[in-house]
Amino acid sequence: MEQRLKDEYPGVSSYKDRHGKTRWRYRANGRLVPLPAPNERGFKEAYRAAVEGRKTRKAPVVTMPGAALPGTFGAAERRLKASVKWLALDDSTRFKNSRLVEEFLALRVVPDHPLTWRDVPVKNLRRVHVEELLGHFIATPHKAKHLLVAIRKLVYVAVRLDWIEIDPTAAVEWRPAYTGWKAWPHEAMQKFEQRWPLGTAARTTGWRSG
Repeated sequence: MEQRLKDEYPGVSSYKDRHGKTRWRYRANGRLVPLPAPNERGFKEAYRAAVEGRKTRKAPVVTMPGAALPGTFGAAERRLKASVKWLALDDSTRFKNSRLVEEFLALRVVPDHPLTWRDVPVKNLRRVHVEELLGHFIATPHKAKHLLVAIRKLVYVAVRLDWIEIDPTAAVEWRPAYTGWKAWPHEAMQKFEQRWPLGTAARTTGWRSG
């Protein structure tokens, strides 16, 4: 067989590497060019390129829509949206949750680097990362709270699939700023006490007027 290959493809020969695996190469005019095996796709093109002294053209890498690297947050999103719990949600809830998840996945890990959280392995997430991320939304605490919920949904998928053993978001707490009554300044409290002595209706019922 090898002799037939040498006749059909002059300069081609095989050899055993240090692991005992058969390798193929093109040898001519002192040049050695590694080749795929004759039964592998791309052998003929690699041989022609070797004979002509040019580099083999690599096929362009095409990213398929919805593609995600294994173990990443992007992969967790795909598993999440295929889960029974997700499919059982009503349309409006799915839309809201999907929007929050997508927003997180599109965030850059570092502002001046193109890497987004979609392509980050879930196992690389740490509590400090989550807290720093939520810190960017300190002016909109309710947004931060919902974003944390979205991250936890993805992390939960990773835990269920044994991608990680510990949930790094478990110790993260985020409570929106309280928007009710604010504590009274000391001067206001003094005026209140002077206006309404102990025993009056305002002091016994908790009304604050005057």
